[in-house]
Amino acid sequence: MIASSSRIVLDSVARHAGVTLAAPEGIVADDDIHCGACGVAIPCGGRFVVLRPDAGSFTDWQYLAVHGAPGGEFAVCPSCATLFTKAFQVYQTRAAAAVYSAEGAWMLSFDAERRWFLLTPPEPPFVAYIATTMGQHVAWRAPITTDKNLIRLAVGRTLLTINRPLLLEASDICRDLADAIRQEIKDTQGKAINLKPDHPFARLDRKMEDPEHGMIPPRFREWMRKTGRTNELAFLDGLGEGELWGLSVLNKAKHEDPIKTCIKDRLAAKRGE
Repeated sequence: MIASSSRIVLDSVARHAGVTLAAPEGIVADDDIHCGACGVAIPCGGRFVVLRPDAGSFTDWQYLAVHGAPGGEFAVCPSCATLFTKAFQVYQTRAAAAVYSAEGAWMLSFDAERRWFLLTPPEPPFVAYIATTMGQHVAWRAPITTDKNLIRLAVGRTLLTINRPLLLEASDICRDLADAIRQEIKDTQGKAINLKPDHPFARLDRKMEDPEHGMIPPRFREWMRKTGRTNELAFLDGLGEGELWGLSVLNKAKHEDPIKTCIKDRLAAKRGE
């Protein structure tokens, strides 16, 4: 049986990041209940913690597994309770983007690290997330990946599913299209085009906020039709948010070699060790 996201994160943080976080003591359940955050079952006799987040500062009420009114209280498992502590929030300021598994804990702060993650992900099960704001409650909401070819990733409040074979095929298609567009314009206009990214999209925004994110400009769409690339156009049009996010990392303008960074090493470097 696979543990909850919270348990996977905490076990990995303790084993591979060298950070042990104490769980609140909690109370004994006199009936079978479920964690209000991650939804894991808490059997009769198990321990749980009652949380009363401030309604003004806690803004994730709608993401709780057991919905409650803002400003109310809810029961959580010891693992989720630990993720709500100040100690974990302090830790997360130093490792706001990471992937956790039984084999290791690695950073996802930079595109080179995300490139490593997408090209050679760790063995599942693992939990991966990228917090986009300070103190964001994302670890207990991040889904568990059980298949490395179907990566699940939390980017802020957005939960992505990335079909990795589809992403890698799309990355190759985009690179070939970008090269063909550059050559076409050079041949017809006698000058090189300033098409820096290796893709034909107007924008690929890692924050997924740009209104042109994932859109192919009309001039490129028309060119693809005229040059018999309708299959490639249909393929790219069918990509989901997860694959588009992945392309924003793999096909960016500045090429970077993949980097695998252990969280423990990054934390030690920050401490000057």
